[in-house]
Amino acid sequence: MKKKQSMRPWMVHENQNYKRKEVIYSMKKRQCTKSWMYAVWIVVSALTLAILPIQTQAQDADLDGFVETGNIILYGGATYPLCGQGMDRLSCLDPATKDLFVILIPAGTSNIPGNPLEYIYMPKSVGGLAIATHQIAEGQTDPSRVVSPSSSQKAIRITESLDTSNLNILGSASYGTPNGLDNATVYTQRIIEFIKSKCGTNYATNTNCLDNTGNYGQAVVNKYIKHTIAHEAGHMMKLTKVYDSRNGGNHYKTGTNVIMDQSVYYTSKSGKVTFYMGTTFTSNDQTDATLK
Repeated sequence: MKKKQSMRPWMVHENQNYKRKEVIYSMKKRQCTKSWMYAVWIVVSALTLAILPIQTQAQDADLDGFVETGNIILYGGATYPLCGQGMDRLSCLDPATKDLFVILIPAGTSNIPGNPLEYIYMPKSVGGLAIATHQIAEGQTDPSRVVSPSSSQKAIRITESLDTSNLNILGSASYGTPNGLDNATVYTQRIIEFIKSKCGTNYATNTNCLDNTGNYGQAVVNKYIKHTIAHEAGHMMKLTKVYDSRNGGNHYKTGTNVIMDQSVYYTSKSGKVTFYMGTTFTSNDQTDATLK
């Protein structure tokens, strides 16, 4: 009780020496306590720094929405194992690089070419996003597109349409992440009709119906469709973040010749029609790809 009383204001004039001793004692005690707490803080901080990378790895190091510490079983029953030596990257999961599940829904008589997601999973060194794309069918997720009971991450869904009512719109998608809105369509028959309107009905064998790399005929159609699929998928990964009404939204200016251009353009000269379709993403898009 004496120590508490000695610190009260009304005791100062009664016993200055006693108060002085008490103050010195209290200061030393506080300094000792602070030193001990500081030492504890240093130890805790060091342990936290050592533990955090391990926790981050366990949580989701590559930010794709999956904790890839073992096999992932889809709602439809398919199993995707962790990648091992010699495994096809598109059939397995890697905790160090992004994985994206894509529900690609073909029309009854489909125009979708083989390897439709190629421009997305290509290495960054050749213009791709280096995101492993796992093409799945409708029904392999739950109704809200959640891929697996072990995660809340969703797949993106792209539906093929054969509608030909408007040749000015060849694809559409909502802007956001796979966990956002679900509204992506690729109008493959419109693409064919558009090419046909420029090259003639014999477009599939017409050597004067080219792309800018020299491919002609059906190869032009296939490339155009794959370009459009990659473009609409890009919108669902928040690519081309700057909205510009002059370019029709989240696009680059037509003529940049990358996948996220507002539109494909063509030239026609001396009976030769050349389409300029980008097959690469910009370095900014490669960095900005967002899956959750």
